[in-house]
Amino acid sequence: MKKKVAVVKVQSPHDIRWNLPGYVSRAFGFLGKRFDVLNDINGNPFMPQLTPYYLAALGMQADTTGQYSFEVIDTEPGKINLSGYDMAWITCSTTTAPLVYNLADTAQMQGVEVVLGGIHPSMRPEEALLHASSVAIGEAESIVPQLLRDFLNGGLREKYQGERRGELRGLPTPAWELANPGYTKWVLPMQTSRGCGNACPYCSTTRFEGAERRHRPIEEIIAELQGYVETGRLTDSVAIFFTDNDCVADTDHRKGLFDTTYSKSLFRELIQFRDRTNVNFGWVGQGEINLADDPELLELMARSGCTKILIGYESLAQNNMQEHSKSGNDVERYAQQTQNIHDYGIDIIGCFIVGLPFDDPGVFERTRLFIRDNVIDVPQISVPTPYPRTKFYRDAEGEGRIFDRDWSRYDITHVVMHPECKTEDGSVMTAQQLDNSYVNLARQVYSWPEMLSRCGKTALRRVVHDYNPRSRVDRFVSTLATNWVYRQLGRVGR
Repeated sequence: MKKKVAVVKVQSPHDIRWNLPGYVSRAFGFLGKRFDVLNDINGNPFMPQLTPYYLAALGMQADTTGQYSFEVIDTEPGKINLSGYDMAWITCSTTTAPLVYNLADTAQMQGVEVVLGGIHPSMRPEEALLHASSVAIGEAESIVPQLLRDFLNGGLREKYQGERRGELRGLPTPAWELANPGYTKWVLPMQTSRGCGNACPYCSTTRFEGAERRHRPIEEIIAELQGYVETGRLTDSVAIFFTDNDCVADTDHRKGLFDTTYSKSLFRELIQFRDRTNVNFGWVGQGEINLADDPELLELMARSGCTKILIGYESLAQNNMQEHSKSGNDVERYAQQTQNIHDYGIDIIGCFIVGLPFDDPGVFERTRLFIRDNVIDVPQISVPTPYPRTKFYRDAEGEGRIFDRDWSRYDITHVVMHPECKTEDGSVMTAQQLDNSYVNLARQVYSWPEMLSRCGKTALRRVVHDYNPRSRVDRFVSTLATNWVYRQLGRVGR
C-alpha cells in the first residue's frame, strides 16, 4: 500500500477569499464577461498559493518507485483532518505559524509524521521543532528526495538543510491538477528566479534565498506556459503572477547594479509566445521604481503582457531610503517615474511604509495625497514589521522595542514594536498613536469613494504607448478587485 502524504497550506484570515456580496454582483453585473470571471472564482482565495502544489510536484518527481501518493490540502484549519495520513508536509509563513503549530500538534497526536517548512520554520527551526518531527530549512529540491528515502527507511532526521541550486533547471510544473477547478481561473502563479542582492534590513528574502540571483532557463518557462495553454488553464482572462522578489532586474543597491539582461530576453520570448498561441494573457510581477527609467524595458514589459507591477516606493522621505539601504530610490523623481510607467499602460501596486524613523505626523497625509495625486492604482500601506532573522528584527530586539510576540499579527498592518518616528512636539510616537494613524489612513485610502475614484481614473487614463491594449472595463474591474483585496487585508484582526 502506498504511503499517503498530505501537502498542507493552512489558510488564515490573510488568505482573502473571493466572496462577492450580492449587492456588488448586482451593481457591477453590467460589466459583462470580465466581471463573470470574478463570480467563477467565488469561494477561492484571490491569490492562489504556488508552494503546496509545487511541493506535491517535487514529491511526485522524486518518487521514482511509486511508493507514495500525494494530496494537497489547501483550506482553513477547521476543515483539515490529517488522521489517516502517514506524513504531512506543512508550509508555514510567519503569520500562519500559530495556526500551523496547532494543526501540527494535533496531527502528531494522531500518529502523523509532521514536517514543517517554509520561511518561518527556516528562520526559527528550534521553535518549529517543538511542533514537528522534522523541519525543512531552506529550499526544498534537495530535501524532498532524502525525506522520502528516510521515511521508508524508518527514521526522519530532525532537520533537513536545503541546498541552493546554482541553476534553476529542471523544476517540475506545479501539480495544479490537485487543485479545485476554480482555483487558478483569475491568477496563475509562476516563478522565474530566486535570490536578491539588496539585503534590505526589513526583508527576509536574501536570508532565505541568498544574495545570488538565479534564473530558470527561459525555454522551460515557455514550455510550462505552453502546457497551461494546451490544458486550457491559461486563457485571455487569466493573469500570470511572477512570484519572484523581482522579475524585472537583477539588482544590488549597494553596488548600483540594475541588470535587465535576463528579463528583457524573457519578455521578448513572452511576446513571441503570445503572438504564436494567440492567447493574450496578462502578467503581474514585482520590480523597482528605477525600471521607469528604461523605455526599452517598459516597452518589452507592456508588449509581453504586463498589466500591473508591484513597486516598493517604501517612503516619501529620502532619509528613510538611506536608512533602509534603498538609496537607489530618489523620492524627488517618484512622480515622474510613476508617470513613465503609466504611459505604457502598466498599472502600479504601490507599497508604502509609514512609521519609519524619519517620519513625522505629516507622513500619513503626505502619503494619502501622493497616492491620490499620482493615481497609484492599487496602494499597499504598511507599518514597520520585524520579521525573524532580518537585520530589522535583530536591531529592534536588541533595543527592546518588540512587545508583541503573536506571530499572526506580523502581517505589516499591526504595530508589534515601539516605533522610532516622532510626534509634533518631537517626542517619540507611541505604538498606539502609530496604530491609530495607520488605521485612519487605511480607512481613507480604501474607502469606497477613494477606490472607485482611483479605478475610474485608471480606466480612463490616456496610454501614450499602448502596446498591450485593454478595455476600460478590464482596467476598472481588475483594479477594483485588487483594491478590494488590500482593503480586506487591512481589516484582518480589527
